[in-house]
Amino acid sequence: MLHLIEMRQRILTLLLLVFGFMMLFAEKYQSGSNHPFINPTPGEITIMACTPIPHGLKSTRKDYEDLIECGFNLGTEALSMDQYEREFEIIGDLDFKYMIYSSFFFSDKMNEVVKRFQNNPYVGGWSFKDEPNYADLKKVKFYYDKLYESGGSKLIFMNLLGGLSSKGTGPAKSYLDYLKVIQKNFKPEVWSFDLYPVFLRNGKIDIAYDIFFEDLEAMHAMSKMTDRPFWFFCQSMAFRVPAFERPAATEAYLRFANFSALAYGAQGILYWTYGMRNSNESETYLSALVNLDGKKTPAWYAAKKVNAEIKKFNDIFYQSNILEVKHTGSKVYRTTKKLSGKFGPFKKISSSKAGVLLSRIENNGKNYIMIVNHDPLAKQKVMLKLADGKRVIDMTNNNREYGSDDYFSILLDKGGYAIFREI
Repeated sequence: MLHLIEMRQRILTLLLLVFGFMMLFAEKYQSGSNHPFINPTPGEITIMACTPIPHGLKSTRKDYEDLIECGFNLGTEALSMDQYEREFEIIGDLDFKYMIYSSFFFSDKMNEVVKRFQNNPYVGGWSFKDEPNYADLKKVKFYYDKLYESGGSKLIFMNLLGGLSSKGTGPAKSYLDYLKVIQKNFKPEVWSFDLYPVFLRNGKIDIAYDIFFEDLEAMHAMSKMTDRPFWFFCQSMAFRVPAFERPAATEAYLRFANFSALAYGAQGILYWTYGMRNSNESETYLSALVNLDGKKTPAWYAAKKVNAEIKKFNDIFYQSNILEVKHTGSKVYRTTKKLSGKFGPFKKISSSKAGVLLSRIENNGKNYIMIVNHDPLAKQKVMLKLADGKRVIDMTNNNREYGSDDYFSILLDKGGYAIFREI
């Protein structure tokens, strides 16, 4: 009998030890050994402009004043070290920083860049690599580790290609699987990807919903698991490739992409690009926020308006905790969860066939519900019914208050959104 009791105790002890090791590993993966995140824009959502100055133009202070007016607080561009110094002199007392982008990061001259800019107040970090191919990850990791050793007091930023492809993501069966490979090798400080959902083919606008939402689901999940933020690249330059075209940015396209990303918890919205670039062999560039002649396009004013809205709700989005994300509509997009029943304080939410994205957000002790129109081409009516005893304020409609058991409708603009705060 005593022998049996001892055996049970040993088995129980062994099980507890195994469970303890499993929890320790899980906790380490979640809170992680990832490199610490060093925020280049403390206290606010990062809004970064790629190519702050159109190619071929010499910058002026007015250019940087325009960038800030448009809502940008960070920029990145491939410049020489002397060119960076010139830009910093022009920026002067303006609140704008650069992420240093240099080919020297992949050479024995890396330390020259780090030594020169490590303590420079105009430098937000190192823009290390954009869209590495899967086959190059070993080489990229070698230089990433070297840069971390020498320049670890500033943010090291690597942007990933969105969507699955043999060249970009290798044998990964899902985008989340690919991110796990990146986590294993790099343990990044910040996650980042670009996936442009809106494209023009045969004269018709189409939306890559499945890929877009799968990538956002994966980024949100990996951000949660590693306790590191993620950034999202939106498309703001119109361009053409042989298979399709990316249209010029509009308020609707930018709202749909950027506010969908924010609803999943994005802490950075990055624009590709602000200033126009010269076309290359594979891509024909058509227009950006500022064209090659230095003139602002309609897309500049669209970006200014959308960025102002992001800043207006900074207290909701910055360091937000996303509690739950669901979708409505006639189609269930890959890896997403369809709404069934209540959502937060709402007993019922119904939409058209196009559907909406629903996000429950917690920030600084307050709870919010965000609703984003799936359709950047048409307005959408959404019906909402509050549960008994619940009250909300519509923060996007003059703080209108709705009370217990109210049944009401809202009209979302093209690609638009609504935000309710629970009270």
